[in-house]
Amino acid sequence: MRIFSMTQWYHFAYMIISIALLGFGVSGTVISVVRTRLTRRFSFYYRLFAGLFTLSILGSYLLSQRNRFNPFEIVWDPRQYLFLVEYYLVLFVPFFLAALCLGLAFTRYTERIGLLYGVNLVGSGVGAIGIIVCFYFFHPVEVLYIILGIGCWGTAAAFLRRKKRAGMVVAVMLGVGVVVVFALRSDPLGLREHLRISEYKGLSAAKKFPDAQMLTESVSPLGVVQTVSSPVIRYAPGISLNYTGEIPSQIGLFVDAGNAGVIVDAANAEYLDFLSSSLVYHVRPISRALILGAGGGTDVLNALAHGVASVEAVEVNPDVLRLVRERFADVTGHLYARPDVRVFAQEARGFIEMTSATYETIQLSLLDSFGASAAGVHALHENYLYTLEALTRYYERLASGGILSITRWVRFPPRDTIKLFATAVEALERVGIADASQHLVCIRSWATSTVLVSASPFTSEELARVQQFCHDRSFDLAYFPGITREDANRYTQLPSAEYYVAAQAILFGDREAFYRDYPYYIRPARDGSPYFFHFFKWKSLMTLLRTMGKEWIPFMEWGFLVLLATLLQAGILSILLILVPLLFLPRRATRLRDRGATVVYFTCLGLGYLFIEVVYIQKFTLFLANPVFS
Repeated sequence: MRIFSMTQWYHFAYMIISIALLGFGVSGTVISVVRTRLTRRFSFYYRLFAGLFTLSILGSYLLSQRNRFNPFEIVWDPRQYLFLVEYYLVLFVPFFLAALCLGLAFTRYTERIGLLYGVNLVGSGVGAIGIIVCFYFFHPVEVLYIILGIGCWGTAAAFLRRKKRAGMVVAVMLGVGVVVVFALRSDPLGLREHLRISEYKGLSAAKKFPDAQMLTESVSPLGVVQTVSSPVIRYAPGISLNYTGEIPSQIGLFVDAGNAGVIVDAANAEYLDFLSSSLVYHVRPISRALILGAGGGTDVLNALAHGVASVEAVEVNPDVLRLVRERFADVTGHLYARPDVRVFAQEARGFIEMTSATYETIQLSLLDSFGASAAGVHALHENYLYTLEALTRYYERLASGGILSITRWVRFPPRDTIKLFATAVEALERVGIADASQHLVCIRSWATSTVLVSASPFTSEELARVQQFCHDRSFDLAYFPGITREDANRYTQLPSAEYYVAAQAILFGDREAFYRDYPYYIRPARDGSPYFFHFFKWKSLMTLLRTMGKEWIPFMEWGFLVLLATLLQAGILSILLILVPLLFLPRRATRLRDRGATVVYFTCLGLGYLFIEVVYIQKFTLFLANPVFS
């Protein structure tokens, strides 16, 4: 899962679960078909499969990193489906071999099944906890050496049946331990060099910048945090084209090879006032702000630059905070050590649920990269920060007259901002606001959009400041109370003022009809289905194909296609590798009626397991911040 998170994106975790279950299912079929042969020579086959399992860990990793599967290309390159199948089968092998060992033991020692199954469950739990502990000290690829070592220990332990070999096995285990320690320090197999990170991830691009230099790397279960310096890293998302100053060079911040913002020189923050996210500081005087997803501190610095007296910043990854506080403290002007800044290493929703404080502004700005967002990479990504329940909670933590400010990337055709605006409207209605239209403002630059949700109605003076802010920076107005069509779509012009039209439909038109007829899924996400970035609609697919032909590809949420492709191949492989071989069982082994009952029983058992496991993984992500912990 962690390696998937680095090479692709973490929501491929569902694929790991399906691969693991396929491996266990196929092993059960193999044991059923050739049970007599396997149990007759139990010791030989058990040791063989244990040894092959260890080798397969290394082999599957190396082969998977040579695989050319790239989910970004799946919508136009049919070969990617074959690469996905290859990916699936390569990673399937270790699970299959490990399950063969377990299944053989269960089959051979049925009289001790309770003990064996209990030990298996304990081992699984200890292993899960142990791996998380390892992630605090080692890179995910380096952890493979530990897994290889444990595999070697398991293989050696398989020879303990003969007591005269016990000493040799203990010696082998000690030797393996020494080799693992050496490997963790030196990476003798070059596993780090074989790690193939998607070229569409931010770190891959940053390494190609002129004079790029890797500065730091730290590890934890929450991700591998890396920083890169280069004179060309000058991050100012959606900055006004009217800005004539210089954007300073910055330090790029990456988590699991994906963009996580930048670390900015505190002495060069003038450009921040020309971002759409600065609007909130021009509407009303603000003395206390809460920044969710503080990262390298850009939004914190922006708040301080606009005279905010007290800033509280929440960042889920302690390693990011440590970098700003320690390694780059001089660069940021000791930003996170200032007396007017309080920093919390917590998950944003958890912090909101626990705090009783209120704020004059709560701000969330661009918590994902543009490339990932634009390509639909997050279509399968659970995100509890933009759900209806989340925005309701944010509103409840606003002081009287407070403003919630959320900035998102602009995408074409529009979808993120419209879905966010719809969520804000329904959140206001949920807390009892009679006329939500008086509490909302939405603007956009050429690359970003910002939605303001006010605890009190905007006054005419405040709306005049909004319009002046946009005029000075050539930002477009999408919605404010009293807006006309002539006020919208002036600078970065769209064909039909889509943002204005959407806001009017959601606030004053037939909202349900608009949700239904819009080509993307823009109903507010809920905690029960926290897929804010899920925009795919089946009925829109045919419309796009009919009206745009192959040009529809850039507007497709490819993450959904990968999900469908994985489901299809998992189903086909399950039928071919699990069910079909069962047809070759000796007729005397079971009666047809018993076979049917067995299939129904284990199908129901498996579905129940999946409904519980997968749902709890998703739900625990809300509280634990990361699916690795879940």
